[in-house]
Amino acid sequence: MKKLYTLFFLMLCASFTFAQDIIINEFHADIDPGFGDANGDGIVHPEQDEFVELYNNSGTAIDISGWTVSDFVQVRHVFPAGSILSAGGFATVFAGGVPTGIPGDIVNVSSTGILGFSNNGDVINIADPNGVIITSYSYGDEGGNNRALGRNPDFTGAFMEHIDIPMTGRYFSPGGMNLTGINTCNTPTNVTVDLGMDPNRVTISWDPSFDATLYQVRYRRALTTAWTNLTTTSTSRVVQVLTQNKVYDYRVRARCTDGSWTDMTPIQKFRTVPCLTPENFVSIQLNNNKVRLEWTDYIYADKYQIFFRLAGSSDNYTKMVTYYDGMNFRVLNNLTPGAEYEYKVRSWCEVSYGPFSEDGFFTNMSPRKANFDFEVGNVYPNPTSNELNIDFNLDQKSDVTFSITDLLGRQVSQMTNSFGEGVNRATLNVQDLNQGHYMVRITNGEKVAVKQFTKK
Repeated sequence: MKKLYTLFFLMLCASFTFAQDIIINEFHADIDPGFGDANGDGIVHPEQDEFVELYNNSGTAIDISGWTVSDFVQVRHVFPAGSILSAGGFATVFAGGVPTGIPGDIVNVSSTGILGFSNNGDVINIADPNGVIITSYSYGDEGGNNRALGRNPDFTGAFMEHIDIPMTGRYFSPGGMNLTGINTCNTPTNVTVDLGMDPNRVTISWDPSFDATLYQVRYRRALTTAWTNLTTTSTSRVVQVLTQNKVYDYRVRARCTDGSWTDMTPIQKFRTVPCLTPENFVSIQLNNNKVRLEWTDYIYADKYQIFFRLAGSSDNYTKMVTYYDGMNFRVLNNLTPGAEYEYKVRSWCEVSYGPFSEDGFFTNMSPRKANFDFEVGNVYPNPTSNELNIDFNLDQKSDVTFSITDLLGRQVSQMTNSFGEGVNRATLNVQDLNQGHYMVRITNGEKVAVKQFTKK
């Protein structure tokens, strides 16, 4: 019996000691539907953003492996093996989600997938592996006002709504001090977006926040719920892989030197620029049943899609795609001699197509009218810095000479090569040319074509 009393006395002493050392410093039972993303995963969830925060007020580390968190109903969480809470350290348990950017020694998701804190009042018990209550806190309907409750001052004060703790202005601060009397960093201001010309990316910028070590940018398609999170140490962030001509929501917050996060800025919106429609179409007859269709290259297009069919026909369009960088043309094959065709083209910008061009028309020449001796397409890329591509058609294998002159007519480069019958491509090295405008003269026997290009 004496041994039992001694054991019971030791357990009471241990429980009393831990009760002084382990403190429930903050908890969140009722989630604000607009600002309640306590776990930082970009989703406000009425259950997953519940949390309880513990603080080690002792001067030594405490092993809380096997300790439990329970409410009035049952055990909701068991701390896993290796859960060491350092002196002055924080441990936070969320009901669910993917905690992101939460400071502290230990950040767990409930092992049962729920915390179940009632908005109308409940009890939060922290117990050791033997079921001995280490510390406990009971609350009433004050937990149901869409706010976290935190001690003011930290560790020793009474609980109050976190938003009302002086000098914080925050709804919660899991994994860190409630910041009573601390001049912390402010929520970013003057948040703006630069749309640029690229339909698939924008740059979001803001003014620096005093004492901030990191910033988080969140964005999502308008009318959706899931946020994408990006971080940066600078005061701007490029957001990419967006869909052209769509509306997005965005907001920003700062992380302070103490590891806590500011509130998010109010949700703002932007619309990405559209993926531009190809224009300036030219059709070049190559032979009896083949036409080359060209257009002005759009710098942000990854590929183009071409639809064509007999003019006035109700038949389905024939679809063709060109994938190559700088390939702003497509050869249309198996055409009917003398027939008129209609076509339309659209650009693909990283994740989606832009609008179609207006319907265009060309007539495929009959054999007696067609002249297939020597046809030269566009030169590209234009402007260029290193290489210049020239596409052309030959009726038979022969030599072709390429002479580059400046605008004063002075020859600066010349090359002659042999090419085969049909469609060919020549690549000229212009890397050593000075910046400026040039003419390239393409000669095949007595046939001559001249094109202009710019060296940048």
